[in-house]
Amino acid sequence: MQFANDAARAVEAQRHLTSYVDPFTGWITLDGQAFVVRQRSPWKSSPDLDELKEPAEFITFMEQVAIATATSHARGTLAKSPGQFKHVIASVLSHWTDRTIWGKAVAEVANDYRKQVLLDFACFRDYVDKNYTCR
Repeated sequence: MQFANDAARAVEAQRHLTSYVDPFTGWITLDGQAFVVRQRSPWKSSPDLDELKEPAEFITFMEQVAIATATSHARGTLAKSPGQFKHVIASVLSHWTDRTIWGKAVAEVANDYRKQVLLDFACFRDYVDKNYTCR
């Protein structure tokens, strides 16, 4: 297992996929459950998932979440950061053997991430199936 728990995985993903992450973002385990700890914006409200009754409503909601997530990731690659990732990578991976090792590592992480996304979606689908009925 690559990460201590799902919260650690989420925090690590956020740090790697966006150009700025609050330095105090982290995770904690309470009563055996892992939770992400991050700053809460007073202007940001959470959707009430209890209002979603039909499968089509869940699909629409998840599409909106996916679009927002993809947009923030795309913006993260364009933003200026203290160390420009692409320049660091170019200097570190100047030799073909380094690029090969890097490519294999990236492929492994991507494959593990794909598996985790499929597991996360299966858990979400099971939760919806158990807690919401189709009318």
